[in-house]
Amino acid sequence: MRLKFLKVQFLSAILLASGLANAGLISFNDRVSFDLYTGGGVVDDLESVESASIHQSRKTVDSADFSWTMSDYNCENGVGCNASYLGTTPNSGMMESELDDFIWTYGNGNFNFASGITSFGFQFGSYNGDSSVTLNGLSSGTQTSGAFFGIASDDNSTFTTVAYTKSNTYGSFDDVSYTRSNQGQPQMSVPEPSTLAIFALGMMGLASRRFKKQS
Repeated sequence: MRLKFLKVQFLSAILLASGLANAGLISFNDRVSFDLYTGGGVVDDLESVESASIHQSRKTVDSADFSWTMSDYNCENGVGCNASYLGTTPNSGMMESELDDFIWTYGNGNFNFASGITSFGFQFGSYNGDSSVTLNGLSSGTQTSGAFFGIASDDNSTFTTVAYTKSNTYGSFDDVSYTRSNQGQPQMSVPEPSTLAIFALGMMGLASRRFKKQS
């Protein structure tokens, strides 16, 4: 009876993992792994965003691939955004040089792409200190300002909208990375549910044999 209970519990865990592996999107907390998986893509450093009054920064990148819908402000050289290059204020991690610019956001919103993409990521932070962001339902977990977070399709499906939410009132983002659907396929594979199920059955068989020997 005990062995049967353990088998049921083990199989349930594997099926849960199978569902997660087949959910369509996977997440990354470092840019190196993200780039390896996606094979590289476009990185927009947002230096071409023109300054404007608060809540009215204008998205003017040369590629014109995407825009965003959220209240924002262009932090030129970190001025007014609690950030400075090599500084100790909470948002200083966003500054990769003395002349670095990034976007400050006041609310949640969407990134909208003109055509399908298979991955999306960015550097993020917050005026308020450590924070987390969520992209299309996947969370970064709490990180310090300047951390990277990205999502990518695990089955080459495309999307044109990235829903962005954050844990703190004031958020920041920079170095937006994405892969167009015609730029190539992911370089790493994610186990299919059938593979995980076969693995589960094999593990159950081994556990059953060992239990019988001990008894």
